[in-house]
Amino acid sequence: MQASGGYESSPELVHRFEALPGWQSMFPESLTGDALVMATEIGAALRVVGNNLSIFLGFRNPEEASGGTALCRLSATAELTAPRTIVVNRHGHRFADESFFQAVAPRLREFDARTREQPNLPCFLIFDAGYAKGQSFAGRAPGREIPSWVLRATSLEALAIELRIDAEGLAATVQRFNEDVRRGLDSEQRRGETPWGLARFDPSTTLGPIEQPPFYGVRLHPTALSSAGVVADTEARVTHVRGHPIQGLYAVGNAAARTETGSGYQTGFSLGSGLTFGLLAARGLALTMNS
Repeated sequence: MQASGGYESSPELVHRFEALPGWQSMFPESLTGDALVMATEIGAALRVVGNNLSIFLGFRNPEEASGGTALCRLSATAELTAPRTIVVNRHGHRFADESFFQAVAPRLREFDARTREQPNLPCFLIFDAGYAKGQSFAGRAPGREIPSWVLRATSLEALAIELRIDAEGLAATVQRFNEDVRRGLDSEQRRGETPWGLARFDPSTTLGPIEQPPFYGVRLHPTALSSAGVVADTEARVTHVRGHPIQGLYAVGNAAARTETGSGYQTGFSLGSGLTFGLLAARGLALTMNS
């Protein structure tokens, strides 16, 4: 029995199975896909979830490193849902409803065949002094000083230069966003309107103008639960590439190919799956030992 999790901290496996440049792991460095590698060595089948919606954006806080590599801190439930923030790509354009991470996830994998690039990676969190005065950043108490490692400038143009994004694009985006804020509705991305988002059915809770200098910017990095895993059947038995169960080998949790895909992803799915198939695997092992 091995508690291995997925492979989110393995650069090699992330490169092999994910299409997300700039990936940062939100898990400990020990999650390197050991179970997946060992299972495939004896013929286990793999499956890659093509529409993986458990993708988030975040950044590493150097203050949390404590001698190692800081985990990627998720922004999807904090900064990205708060008023006076937006997320833009290198062109300075918004590309999704920031308050609903499942709207952001599929846009990160988009590929432009003409420019040969993923237009929405890298992307950047933009916010102003008004946000800094009243909201939490990187887990700090609301209103605490923004740390020195966050880029800042007295104008949006100067901030764009610091971040190496299109200054005219950013200025136009912020102008349109601020005009929408005054009307109380995001006409571009419908931010806060989805009944499944964290805005709680009221766009006003997630909208706020970006107008008070200094302006701040942080590059955001994709992070996710792994998209690939070992194929297991309804009894949690690992399936061989030829279709039969591998005797005595079970896979549950993030080591197994996930089943909670298609309609979306919500917190707790992976825990529920691990508990359910963990019980089935335990029953199967007990029957094997008693036979």
